[in-house]
Amino acid sequence: MQPTSVRRYTHGPFRQKRKNSSACAEITGDISLQIFDPDCVFEKRPPALSVSTQPSRMPPTINPEFEALHRALSEMPWLSNTGRKTPISLPLPYRFADTASEAYASIAALDWENWTLERRNELTAFLSDRFPARDAEWGAIARRARRIVDEEVAPASARALTDLPPAATAALTWDVANALMEAAYRDCRPPLFFTHLVEVYRAGHLPVGWDTERGALVIF
Repeated sequence: MQPTSVRRYTHGPFRQKRKNSSACAEITGDISLQIFDPDCVFEKRPPALSVSTQPSRMPPTINPEFEALHRALSEMPWLSNTGRKTPISLPLPYRFADTASEAYASIAALDWENWTLERRNELTAFLSDRFPARDAEWGAIARRARRIVDEEVAPASARALTDLPPAATAALTWDVANALMEAAYRDCRPPLFFTHLVEVYRAGHLPVGWDTERGALVIF
């Protein structure tokens, strides 16, 4: 599969599409980006060095907030308040979904998927422009974040997700992985989106969409 116009490389484990769409999704925001399956060819890259010539690498620079969030995830009351309109302290405007049907439709909508992808792409674009050395470490940090999500978050939240649509599982793991990435680069750019979604999960709720007319996060 050959990509169309692409201006920069989208990093590591987050190259794949989310949910169960049959084709790779193209996302257009401030810069043109595409999100591909892990086995899709994104761009031609020079051959990897052989083992004998591979230079040793220093561990990536990770803000301490990454580990602080990692520890906090073990205490999350996953989805314990879904369906209830309990107050949440957020710096973002928000509203509650009126019904479970609205919440399920919203979280599965392509608009919400694209919105979150654009927020993640804003972070990678910022790092590429302002902190290229740190940006080069994205892949190593992303692999660590993905291990945490796959080995710890997914099993811990599985029971709470049993009665929810598959899109909820995809969204939760995506949100948490990207919140970890925001935390890892907190010294480069203050968290602007996914960290706030973690606060929704901390309150026992589920972020399910963005109301463009009201400019508000939709929560279940």
